[in-house]
Amino acid sequence: MLNNQREIKFRAWSLIGNKNKMVYLNDGLLSDLQSIQNQWYIMQFTGFYDINNKEIYDKDITQRKNGNHGYYIEMFEWSNKGGWQTRHIGYRLTDGTLTKLNNHDYISYTINNNVSNKEIIGNLYETPKLLDEKC
Repeated sequence: MLNNQREIKFRAWSLIGNKNKMVYLNDGLLSDLQSIQNQWYIMQFTGFYDINNKEIYDKDITQRKNGNHGYYIEMFEWSNKGGWQTRHIGYRLTDGTLTKLNNHDYISYTINNNVSNKEIIGNLYETPKLLDEKC
């Protein structure tokens, strides 16, 4: 679901030490974000919601069913053409094996598509193992 006027909000992942903490910046000002950008990875809310009505942010990893064979694994990111897109990472079979695509990942644009069939399973920073070959 994408609202025509989405709420602008961010979350950030610490780059300092072993904090390993995600912080949500719902009413952060742009100046506040600029002051922490060298210490945190900053991710913007996409305006989309997953199958569980959970907010999807930049660098969230999602899965969507591929019939009875498993799931497509995708990551949300901003397109240099403007708009949100999902990068197709690979396929997870029902036995848990992840088949990754080569460096020329298939990109499917989601800016005008329904994304309510996707489920957030993690993100690039908290759960990078989701991008490994075997999970």
